[in-house]
Amino acid sequence: MGSPGESTAEHEPRRNARGEARRQAVLAAALRVVGTKGIGGVTHRAVAAEAGITPGLTTYYFPTVDTLLEATLGSYVEEEMERVGAAIEVLRETGPDADRGAVLGAVFQALSVEPEQQLAQFDLYLESVRRPGLRTVARECLNGYAELARLALERLGSDRAEEGSRALLALLDGIAMHQIVAPDETYIERVAIPAVLTLVNAYAPENPARG
Repeated sequence: MGSPGESTAEHEPRRNARGEARRQAVLAAALRVVGTKGIGGVTHRAVAAEAGITPGLTTYYFPTVDTLLEATLGSYVEEEMERVGAAIEVLRETGPDADRGAVLGAVFQALSVEPEQQLAQFDLYLESVRRPGLRTVARECLNGYAELARLALERLGSDRAEEGSRALLALLDGIAMHQIVAPDETYIERVAIPAVLTLVNAYAPENPARG
């Protein structure tokens, strides 16, 4: 048999893995609480109830609500940037004659999230104005989205991709917000798609010679 020290060392990775799994479960629960109850509804007790654990565990990992919110946004951004990064790599592999529909489709797919997640994202963005601890990671998320939009416009032949990327991102955020506030099954086809195409064509006019 090994010594007690060796036994503890053997179990340490397993214990750490369980602890990290619980921590991630708390963050996922906190994001759901933000999406359903808003920032004001985030308490250790509410998050613990959502995660199905005791409040003591949430305070163990995150002593204050501020640290919980910062970690929640950080975790969300980390996951989002993985998705966006994958889409960016796909666009980087496309040539200058890439199909417009395929390029825009990659952008829409990368930026599409569930309504509850979208609402939580907007809530956390707005809260970053009041909580300096959230600002850096919120800006990181926005910059990641903008880089995806910039690369897409660049692939479509735009010579104003940097400028257009921020406009496109603002438009897509506005579309998402309208759908959250006033869901409309016809809105995407009737308003959103024409608006996006108009903006994209303004910054990256379609070249008939490429058709």
